[in-house]
Amino acid sequence: MKRTSNCSLAGSWNTTTSTAGYGGSYKYISATTGTATATVTWTPRSAAYRLYDVSIYYHAGTNRTTDAEFAVHYATGSNSVSIDQTVNDDQWLSIGSALQFNAGRSGNVVLTNHSTAAGVVIADAVKFEYKGDVTPPVMSSVTDDKYTTSTTALQVSWSGSDVQSGISKYRYAVGTVPGMADARAWTDAGAATSAAISGLSLLVNHTYYGERPSGQWPRV
Repeated sequence: MKRTSNCSLAGSWNTTTSTAGYGGSYKYISATTGTATATVTWTPRSAAYRLYDVSIYYHAGTNRTTDAEFAVHYATGSNSVSIDQTVNDDQWLSIGSALQFNAGRSGNVVLTNHSTAAGVVIADAVKFEYKGDVTPPVMSSVTDDKYTTSTTALQVSWSGSDVQSGISKYRYAVGTVPGMADARAWTDAGAATSAAISGLSLLVNHTYYGERPSGQWPRV
């Protein structure tokens, strides 16, 4: 097993010398039906609150336990997964899908040598695969002119957030009907949270709609 800064061991694990694991060698120990005497903990480095698929990798064999106990701890809970290590040789095997992990090292995967079945417990590799940002940003507030006497300018301000990846830039548009951008085409605002939109040709007694990628602003 390839040991990195995000993997820690406790107890008397043995290191294989005859068969290669995912990152070189791997660890093994006899299973016990009593209190666990050995653990391995894999901890991901997460730059922000994100969703991950979690998979394990091990070298299967006939002397392995049929009940290797993996526990996945993440932001909203934990799962216990029993793995038959006599099958699924040398491949990534899912033990969790789209699990939420907070920024830093708050979650982990823990394997112990406790088992309901005899045999050898194998500790090799765990993969945390980032799912990408799968939730839209949230616009928490939008303030605009509501009513204006100007036919050439509008003023708007806003605030938003995205817990998974943050917001790198905002875009806005102005339309005569919801979903349209016919009064002002889509415009990048960068990281700014307000805009003085000038150079418009607004009609008197007409309703206009501010647009953003995640939905409409109130009409003005």
